[in-house]
Amino acid sequence: MTTAVADDLFEMTFDASGFSQEDLESKGGGGQVNAECFSHMLFQAPVQEKEPGKIPTVRVDMQVLAGTDETQVGKMHFHRIYLARKERDDKGKETGKIIPLSDGSKKNLLKFFANLGLISKEEVAGSASVRLPWERLDQFQAIVEIKNEPYDEKDKDSGEKTGKLRDSFKIPYGCNVWQVGDERMSHVPKDPDALAEFTGGAGVDDVSDI
Repeated sequence: MTTAVADDLFEMTFDASGFSQEDLESKGGGGQVNAECFSHMLFQAPVQEKEPGKIPTVRVDMQVLAGTDETQVGKMHFHRIYLARKERDDKGKETGKIIPLSDGSKKNLLKFFANLGLISKEEVAGSASVRLPWERLDQFQAIVEIKNEPYDEKDKDSGEKTGKLRDSFKIPYGCNVWQVGDERMSHVPKDPDALAEFTGGAGVDDVSDI
């Protein structure tokens, strides 16, 4: 089904027949996650981001279904996973080369998938070639920690730090995620309707106990 675009965008109409008054009065809504929280998240299909001369990344968009901060319900978090890094010389300046991930970053990437139960730590450890099951992230559900890691804004012209801190909400270490059935995350509110539809194989045998 296509969307008819009016000549005057302010004259466009939208079908609201599927929403009740309660839907419109519910907490949360659009926008990006902007508070620290532990949340029951729904992942969307990962997106490859590749451009010549730039670090290849995979972006995983995820929506808050429920969590420790009700104001975040319905909001999105965009998690970017770097698959390589920029080489730097002894003075810390970029050389223009793209090189493999550091061991620390590689470990955190593997832990992201292992913590979700999508790869086996026993099978992966020591393996010289590990293919990550990116396709299984689509419609996957997990518990995700979001923390604010402010950064020092840089001047657009000089590139020098301005001393002005900007909020930056991220998944700590890129791997602070848990399976929805993890007992350590029992304190995190979850969306029961979404759980009832989840068949992601994350170790959940009986969602009624979550």
